[in-house]
Amino acid sequence: MTAAAHGTPRLIERGDLLAALDRASAQQVTIISAPAGSGKTSLLRAWAGRPGQRHRLAVLHVRRDQHDAQDFWLTLLNAVRQASGTASGAEPPTNLSRLEIASELSVSLNTVSTHIRSIYAKFGVRDRSSAVQRAREFRLLAAGRTR
Repeated sequence: MTAAAHGTPRLIERGDLLAALDRASAQQVTIISAPAGSGKTSLLRAWAGRPGQRHRLAVLHVRRDQHDAQDFWLTLLNAVRQASGTASGAEPPTNLSRLEIASELSVSLNTVSTHIRSIYAKFGVRDRSSAVQRAREFRLLAAGRTR
């Protein structure tokens, strides 16, 4: 729903909403926010289920009273795993080079390096093995040896 010129709510045709999602999908992350029961999930599933759709859909429901950062990140990680087809419990390899990660994710090497620096800073570590250990402590990765 959107506001018309004088602040009066109006309905938007589903086709217009699907087209808006197509335009928004050019971004890395698109956030859809609307009241409960307004059809967000149905709209997104219709959009993602169209023939020839090349985008994956990760749906994350965040409660207004959710303030636990670890719970949020675990929920987000599970949504991304579901969307990427890795929800089977198989852990991603932790020994890929930055170039291999960039190739796998179709992003630049600089983007990977930036995100790795950010992860190190958030975990308070200086190297990959320490980051993997912290991820295991936060239960983002299963305990075990690095592949």
